Amino acid sequence: MAKTSKTATTKRLLKQVKARSNGTTKKSEPLRPQAPPTTAKPKPDSKPAPKIAPKVVQKPDQPKPTPPPPPKPNNAVLVGRKTARCYAAAAWYAAQHDGRKAILRARGYAILTAIQATQICVEAGAKIEGTQLGIDRLVGQDGKPSNVSAIEIRLAW
Repeated sequence: MAKTSKTATTKRLLKQVKARSNGTTKKSEPLRPQAPPTTAKPKPDSKPAPKIAPKVVQKPDQPKPTPPPPPKPNNAVLVGRKTARCYAAAAWYAAQHDGRKAILRARGYAILTAIQATQICVEAGAKIEGTQLGIDRLVGQDGKPSNVSAIEIRLAW
């Protein structure tokens, strides 16, 4: 291994070791190389950076947001792709926990499954309080609006 010359950093470390052996520094302090002192002096003619006031951006008048739709009742069962028995059981469960009433809601091809689930519920002792047919207007991925049939069946036990 070649011998290297002592640099300013190693000289400072040697001073710290000597000071530690003399008892002028604490032994718990680790030996750390200190950064060399900077000799750069501030320029007397330099001015401090000007303070820039934050720009106030005025937002254009935005239309008031529409109020959120009313909350859905807890006893509503949304019918989808499962079997009719699953939705009949879900309607019965919802009716047991929410005042002996349940609502089956379906759109499109799921309307058939909702009707089958309603028939199962009627055979189990439920009564149909009412039905509501309608159309849900949806916007597709291509931006074209489309109408989808919807049904809501209210059951009571």
